[in-house]
Amino acid sequence: MKSYLKFLSRNKVYTFISVAGLAVSLMFVILLGDYAWRQFSIDSQHPDVERLYMVGTAGDFITWPQMAGEMQEQFPEVETTCRLLSQCGKIKAMGHGEREVKDDEQCIMLLTDPTFFQMLDFRFMEGDSQTALDAPDKCVITQSLARQLFADKNAIGETLQLVGNRGVRVSGEDPYDSTLVYRITGIVEDFDRTVLPNETQVIASMERYPQVMGYSLPPHTIAYGSTGYCKTLLKLKLKADAEHVRQSVQRLMEANYPVLTRMNMGPATLTPLREVMFAPQNKGLGLQCGDSGRLHILFAAVLAILFFAVSNYINLTVANTGFRAKEMATRRLFGSTGIRISMKLIAESTLMVAL
Repeated sequence: MKSYLKFLSRNKVYTFISVAGLAVSLMFVILLGDYAWRQFSIDSQHPDVERLYMVGTAGDFITWPQMAGEMQEQFPEVETTCRLLSQCGKIKAMGHGEREVKDDEQCIMLLTDPTFFQMLDFRFMEGDSQTALDAPDKCVITQSLARQLFADKNAIGETLQLVGNRGVRVSGEDPYDSTLVYRITGIVEDFDRTVLPNETQVIASMERYPQVMGYSLPPHTIAYGSTGYCKTLLKLKLKADAEHVRQSVQRLMEANYPVLTRMNMGPATLTPLREVMFAPQNKGLGLQCGDSGRLHILFAAVLAILFFAVSNYINLTVANTGFRAKEMATRRLFGSTGIRISMKLIAESTLMVAL
């Protein structure tokens, strides 16, 4: 190895090109490859993810809050359901000031059911995921919001007021109530690697959605804000036929929600959770949205960069073998075998790549 280091010190241009070229190339390979892989593996971390589906139509992921209960009661293939409704608004920590989210920012509230943390694997820092949302006055906040509002103080047991964005009013209804108080029962890691808005900071009970949003969703009306419609996740039983469930959802929509027919929203769909990110129905309203075509191009570019980096190193190494021919011949004269010399060259290349 001492002779190799001497060779590198005497051939500084070759050394610089080899080390810098590999370092820069592998940096891009790692960064871009990690990004592409993370996008393709969105929501793969959840247990039983192969049994999780999002209900929708050909045009959007749209349901009504009451549909989840109807599907749970009427479809024997459904093990459990979970409603999801993202919302912009204000958070007021009692005695800790008020923080407002502007209309042009991502939503920070997620209204959902107690089954949310049972179906989806988001790591709890404090609290019990099984009971964190089992009452209408309970809520869970993210780790970053807990630090922001309560600093070093334990946030469990503290109270919040949630005030939704009143950008929509339906048929004169106004059940809005900004005086409702929520008790913090859990702290969860910030959302990541999920199709749900990564900016979500509060997860609260869906039972109070009319009071938070200022309107309810009757079957004959479609109402949504900047974060889209109410959405529903289904967890199917083992070996359940997803196509049969989709057909059942279609019949339910036609019977109970004729507004879909009037608006020509298309047939019902049942999309695996892992495919929601790139589904054509995903318009980016209340969900992270991706482009699988561009990601495939990016992944191909990663492979191309890796190929050219390796080819460049091989070409440089082969081109410089002539400079070391005398050294290898001398080693043979002193008794080194061809295999031993080959292993020495492999070890030198391994050291270079490691650097």
